[in-house]
Amino acid sequence: MNKVCLVVLYKNVNHNLFDKIEEFYKGRFEKIFHLVPWYKGNRENVINVYENKFQKNGYLAQARFDLLKEDFTHFVIIDEDVCLNNDINSYNIIEKFNLDDESAFISDNIFAVNEMTMYETKWAFPSIYNFWLSKNGAQIKEYLPKKAEARAIFKKFGIKTPFIYTDYMRFLQEHLIIGGKQTHEFYRELERGKMNIKTLTSAFTSKLEQDKKVTIYPFVASNAKMFIVPKKTFEDFIYYAGMFSAIRVHYNIGFAMSLCYSQEKIVMEKDLNSDNKILNLDKNNDGTILMELIKENKGNINTFIDKNKNTLMFYPVNFTEWTEEI
Repeated sequence: MNKVCLVVLYKNVNHNLFDKIEEFYKGRFEKIFHLVPWYKGNRENVINVYENKFQKNGYLAQARFDLLKEDFTHFVIIDEDVCLNNDINSYNIIEKFNLDDESAFISDNIFAVNEMTMYETKWAFPSIYNFWLSKNGAQIKEYLPKKAEARAIFKKFGIKTPFIYTDYMRFLQEHLIIGGKQTHEFYRELERGKMNIKTLTSAFTSKLEQDKKVTIYPFVASNAKMFIVPKKTFEDFIYYAGMFSAIRVHYNIGFAMSLCYSQEKIVMEKDLNSDNKILNLDKNNDGTILMELIKENKGNINTFIDKNKNTLMFYPVNFTEWTEEI
């Protein structure tokens, strides 16, 4: 029988949200842990972590000993604004997400850096640059797969990573990393459509046989809000997650790469049976869709979920905005 631990990742301390989430998932999982930066309190299942919210992958590494105290079969890791359907619990979650004891789940697809949108480049490029610098005090590269091995791992999961050269990183250093007016103007050009990230990356990539410049380490990323990891690979997963956190790599990269490096099989959003299995409630990136849904359902999140019984996961729900008691 599955014994599933739910792990909720927070941006900051929110005592009201603890109660909302506890009530919503009551009786559905063997244990709930809240991983919260800078928490000072006495809740037994709230774990204080000392980490930046943009390196949430580091939360898991810091909470390792608490998470592994009990003999769970799987860990379900979600952001604080993720809502799982009311029907999902320890007994059926593995089946509903098309998993077995050997596979992990990620709630988005994993993609290579050359497929990133303009918005994604704002967090991706500084992370890649941090890795390229190989910061003193966190020499993790000797513990990671070598470049060729990393590419082979990503290819196994259907992800083709481009060759990116050190000249490209110097370009990023000049245009994206240094801050100030030059960086601001560069992003404005992207926003106006005068630059396209695929065009930008292709301008600095070519086949290795044709160019003898040194390549940088390959990177993949994902905008996932949820992960399911079996216990047998969980320690490897958080081992890599902690590494990427140490060199200030954004969690969208850190989680995706850690999952690829630690798993034999990964089920992604594209592998689910229906397009409506995961529902984004903020496609406009302005909160208007969510506010309309809250109003339409009179502040009752369960009323909304009942209308979407075939959907497995909703995000972002912002539990504290729903006024009716759960």
